[in-house]
Amino acid sequence: MVYGAERPGQPKPNPDMPSTPRGPSVPSHVVDQWCAHMRSKGIKRVLCLLSDSELSFYSDPLLPQLAAHFETSTPPETESESAGGETASSQAKRVLRIEPQAEDALVSIVASLKAAVAAQEPVVVFCSTGQARTGMVLSFWLHHAYALSIVAAVRFHTSAKIPCTSSRLLFLVVVLRLFMRSILRQQCRK
Repeated sequence: MVYGAERPGQPKPNPDMPSTPRGPSVPSHVVDQWCAHMRSKGIKRVLCLLSDSELSFYSDPLLPQLAAHFETSTPPETESESAGGETASSQAKRVLRIEPQAEDALVSIVASLKAAVAAQEPVVVFCSTGQARTGMVLSFWLHHAYALSIVAAVRFHTSAKIPCTSSRLLFLVVVLRLFMRSILRQQCRK
């Protein structure tokens, strides 16, 4: 139900380079192809972890393009056939962008993924290369949803994808820090 990917138009993710160099603007038809591919795999929701600067990689604003494909249950070309069948609130939750550095990011991410699973709507999480931020979120989800230890969740996630490199193993440190920061915040609020 919860999957990970690289951003629409990412040239070719390189496991040794988990950051994205700026290239030419990504045209709308490339975003449409990415969305069509995701929909063909049964994806119903999108969780975007791109930064403001990464959102500028697109020739047209990315989030409205994603919304055109995922905020309804049918692709854009047949959207009028099903108009009115869903509430605005259920549509609004299908495309969500969460700034990973936001104070409440973990709470928002978990709530979004729980909602997708509860609705039985497969969700794809993506950052620029589909490695660092996406990997952290997927590892944290495994920990949260399946009660795996953080170490086990990170190992499971990294073994299920491309071979681990030194940069991929940094997930463990980052995920542990993210998790501990969240716990400390919750304890301070009590």
